Amino acid sequence: MLRPRLSRAALLTCLFAALVPGTSPALAKTKSRRVIEAMDATYTHYKPGLVGLCLGAVDGKVRRIKCYGRVAPGSTNKPDADTLFGIASITKTFTATQLAVQVAQGKVKLGGLVRNFIPPADDPGNFPPNVTLKDLAQHYSGLPRDPPVAVTDFHQLFQLAGDCYATPGCRAKEPETAGFYSNWAFDILGIVLGRHAGFAPQPLPSGNVMPPWEPDLQQQVLFPLGLQHTASFVGFDRAGALPYYTAHVATGVTRTGAPFFTSQFPGTPVTDAGGGLMSSSRDMLKWLRYSMFGATNGALKDGFPLLYRRPLLYRNSGLGKIGLAWNITSDKGYKVVNKDGKLAGYESFISFLQNKSRGVFVLLNDDPAAFAAPDVSCRLLRALPPRKKKIPCPAADDKATTP
Repeated sequence: MLRPRLSRAALLTCLFAALVPGTSPALAKTKSRRVIEAMDATYTHYKPGLVGLCLGAVDGKVRRIKCYGRVAPGSTNKPDADTLFGIASITKTFTATQLAVQVAQGKVKLGGLVRNFIPPADDPGNFPPNVTLKDLAQHYSGLPRDPPVAVTDFHQLFQLAGDCYATPGCRAKEPETAGFYSNWAFDILGIVLGRHAGFAPQPLPSGNVMPPWEPDLQQQVLFPLGLQHTASFVGFDRAGALPYYTAHVATGVTRTGAPFFTSQFPGTPVTDAGGGLMSSSRDMLKWLRYSMFGATNGALKDGFPLLYRRPLLYRNSGLGKIGLAWNITSDKGYKVVNKDGKLAGYESFISFLQNKSRGVFVLLNDDPAAFAAPDVSCRLLRALPPRKKKIPCPAADDKATTP
């Protein structure tokens, strides 16, 4: 039996499809190249006024990082995949994962009462008996954004909170009644989790003190995921890696042009669980992948669904819904999961489509006046192939800059 003869155009189409699977013959470009082109176009759009920028993307099976600009004003050095940026409040997604892991391990419950985790020496008497770990992770603690004074030790963190709860003018909201963004709540959450895991404040030869939060985070989250260069300034100190930090950190640049480093983070290291982590693009790509798809085994796999995949755990965040630290925005058939970070001299944003293989992150070492990291993230998320102009663009939930 004779088969129909294919035209020359049809033969070329079949041949090209076989050589380059999933790529349109008309475009004759790989998907990887189109992702890079989307990154280049995004940078070009925002280039005026930028100091340094690193972008990361997951688009199907393609994972890419590309960096632009300079590590500091006047520098000739370009940031790369190992350059360290302050990720500010994206740190909260790490602390929330730490909570989810301990829940998966049966060590704590989301409804566990915070007061039960406070040692008598830290004066839990004024801490409300109804505030839970979940309340801390969803900004429903009633605590204001930050403590009223600079916190210098871990005991003071809880004592000030108890005093604030006992003072109506200090409370931002009544606990559990409404959401109010609180770094303070996450600082408490991190210390509670670290202590409960058996870690104590650890004096370092440099004079710094390692908080209980970070060793537990390293053990339960960072090391299993292979995030080798994600730590607070004190975390780098503990690891004997301050020379690495110094060699790779991008200088944060405030809106006034002044330099800023995360070693200057207010309250370091007591307040690091709310926003003190530094990370590289290489590590952030791994974090994006975990945040989108979870892990293959262990407590990181079991705890993953608690973060944002269970609508019964959602609460109102003021910008949509909130899981554990992660914000969820639903619109036009899309569900966007995101978290931002904003610190004097650094901005960051991580955003992805739930149940879709499309996600991005943005790292900036400055504070542009004309746009913010969520704007950059939105443009890139929509530009990935195939372009999706209707993807909603959530705003930052952490609008104020500290300090």
